[in-house]
Amino acid sequence: MVIVPTPAVFAGMFVLSVCGWVLVLRTVVAPRLAGLARLERLTVLALPGCFRHVSAVLLVPGVAGPGLPGPFVGSLVVGDVLTAVLAMGAVVALRRGAAGAVALTWGFNVVGLADLLKNLIHGMSLGVADHFGAAAFVPTMVVPLMLCVHVWSLVELSRRA
Repeated sequence: MVIVPTPAVFAGMFVLSVCGWVLVLRTVVAPRLAGLARLERLTVLALPGCFRHVSAVLLVPGVAGPGLPGPFVGSLVVGDVLTAVLAMGAVVALRRGAAGAVALTWGFNVVGLADLLKNLIHGMSLGVADHFGAAAFVPTMVVPLMLCVHVWSLVELSRRA
């Protein structure tokens, strides 16, 4: 059996997941959103963010390796839970047509994207890939989806209403 360093496996999975999610979003989601009003499109795009709290699985004993730095995990989970709460607020505000709905959606996406990028950069600098254990699906499947959705949402928000 060939042993590949974990960071290389993570990088490969990350890239493949981004490609896969782009295909799913372009072939399945985009055609269905095309006929919707702007606030409805933004609502659909905000829904995956409601599940950013999935990273809290890193707080469960035995899920991640003991070498995963506590401060890194704490910062990651707090940012993801904050982003999930902002996403939920954005969804509710968008559904109600609230005055600040679009601004809240901007905030959710800017905070969420900045948090993802911070965690990716910080995680690479700390070499955390070897310590994710059973939670490896988060940075290799969930993070690529959220990056794609945040970018799409920001493009959508940048368009004139």
